[in-house]
Amino acid sequence: MQPKLRHPFDYYPVWWHHHGDKFCLDEEKTSFPDKRVILTASAATLTIEADGSDNWRINWTIVTYGKTSGSTTMTNRELLSAFTDTGKTADELSYWLISVYGGDYAAQGKCIRWKSFLNIPCPGTGHDGDPNVSILLDEDMAQAVVRLLSDRD
Repeated sequence: MQPKLRHPFDYYPVWWHHHGDKFCLDEEKTSFPDKRVILTASAATLTIEADGSDNWRINWTIVTYGKTSGSTTMTNRELLSAFTDTGKTADELSYWLISVYGGDYAAQGKCIRWKSFLNIPCPGTGHDGDPNVSILLDEDMAQAVVRLLSDRD
C-alpha cells in the first residue's frame, strides 16, 4: 500500500527522513565471522548483531540535537523482510501499521518499509529529532543481511 508522500513531487513516504539516503554499508566494520553488519551515515549508525539466541539485536545511534539511541530485536524472518522484498506484508499484530502509514512490510516496534525506504523501529515525522532511523536500502545492504543470515550457525 503506497504511503502518503511528503510533497506532490517527492518520491519518499511522509514518515521517512530524507537524510536516510546517506547510509551505506561500512565494509571495514562489518564482520560476517562475528555476525555483525554496520551501516553508517554522517549523523547516524545502525548495527545488526547476533544476540546470543536465534534473534538479531538492532542498535542505532543518531547525533543531531544531542545523541539519541535505541535498540530492538528481530527474528531471521523479520530482518530479511525489513531489508529485502520477501513478499511478506506483516505479522497479524502489525497490519494496522500498513493500513495507517502505508508500506510493503511492517513489524510493530521493529520496522516499517515501503520499497527501499526503511524506518527502524517505527514510522516517524520525517523531520529532525525523531528517535528512529531512516535508511534508503541499496543492494549492498540487502546482500549483507542475506549473507549474515545464511552464515548463521
